[in-house]
Amino acid sequence: SAIKTGDEDKAQEAYKEVEKIAKGELKAEALYYDAYFKHKDAEYKASNKIVQTLVADYAAYKYFGAKGLIVMAKNFYELGDAFQATYILESVIKNFTQYKDVVEEAKAALQKIKREEAKTNESVNPNEN
Repeated sequence: SAIKTGDEDKAQEAYKEVEKIAKGELKAEALYYDAYFKHKDAEYKASNKIVQTLVADYAAYKYFGAKGLIVMAKNFYELGDAFQATYILESVIKNFTQYKDVVEEAKAALQKIKREEAKTNESVNPNEN
């Protein structure tokens, strides 16, 4: 897959095509990548809308839902809502323990947010999980 080789432009085009015809888990994956690429393009609100669709309409595909929630948390942080971002990431860490890679990604994102917030707010401890 283009995403595994690092060719994100090619992957983005491929997922757009797949999303049009996909169903089930493949559709959930395509929606996740749509949200991911919109986040990368700084389209945070549009990305969040896609994650909402992913989580609501494809709830059976928890792996991509959990990954989508991480994207949503990053979107909220970029939109200036560190509280919501932190809440979502803590929820992912607590509720998706079956997906070690997702939990590690959520922990890393949470740590990054806490480090950034600690720079401007002395009450934030970046070493607290």
